[in-house]
Amino acid sequence: MTDGKAGAAVNPFTDHFIITPENLAGMKQQKEIAENGVYRHVIKKDTVVQIGEPKVYPHEMVDAVKTCARNSKATKAIWLKLMIKTMSRVIF
Repeated sequence: MTDGKAGAAVNPFTDHFIITPENLAGMKQQKEIAENGVYRHVIKKDTVVQIGEPKVYPHEMVDAVKTCARNSKATKAIWLKLMIKTMSRVIF
């Protein structure tokens, strides 16, 4: 996404701030959520993931999602799962 660039400085000679590649990725993600209501993240083929139930069930979050979904004609179903992307590869 950043083509090896380190980022950009806004107002470099006064009260400035640096926009890093991570900041840009976050801004892109927030823009996509604002425009589409969702952010799609595609993982690479053969990435090892673990899928399960959250250890601590987020009751308040689930209640808020239910309330929001009731008012959305686009929502057909909702599932709550925990996904962890692992760093190691499993070789069979």
